[in-house]
Amino acid sequence: QIIAADDPAHKAEDLNRLARDIAAEDPDAALEMAGEIPSEADRVVFVRGAFESWAARDPGAAAAYAEARLPAGEMRSEAIRVAMTAWAQVNPRAAFQWMEERLSGPLKEEALVALAQGWSQRSPRQAADWFVETGSTSQPLLSAIAGTWAGRCSDTSPDLIATRSSFEASLGSLSSSSASARSSRPNWRKAADWSPRW
Repeated sequence: QIIAADDPAHKAEDLNRLARDIAAEDPDAALEMAGEIPSEADRVVFVRGAFESWAARDPGAAAAYAEARLPAGEMRSEAIRVAMTAWAQVNPRAAFQWMEERLSGPLKEEALVALAQGWSQRSPRQAADWFVETGSTSQPLLSAIAGTWAGRCSDTSPDLIATRSSFEASLGSLSSSSASARSSRPNWRKAADWSPRW
């Protein structure tokens, strides 16, 4: 009945909600049901809902399942993105280390951006400090962290204002430094060793 709905927005909302409800009790059952959905677009929406529910409880298990069991493609990428975003909000270091060990290529890059988004939602200051510490010049990473602040532009708390100012000052220093003074590759060893202070 949901699949036959004419309104795409309502159908997507209903599919997402149904997947969340089923995955809350049995993620395997939700993913088995996803395989029966004929439309790939609808299937991706359903899988996203299932992994949002699963990752909220156990992001590591959700990420591992997606990496090992889902076929390469949009559905797998979306599932890992959802899991990494959730994982970064509770343990960004573990999420980063898993990503370093298990992923490669474009999938790894997408996961890294998701990690930055999730972490900056949890702690913008720590995500910004981490970005500056690595020496990365990645525009997608910068956008992921800065985008969180843009979404919280109405937040005028002193701590967030100070965080924004500090990050902007750091970025100014990075952009003004000479290319020869900085590594052409980000220092991901520092990223892996960076320990959140909470």
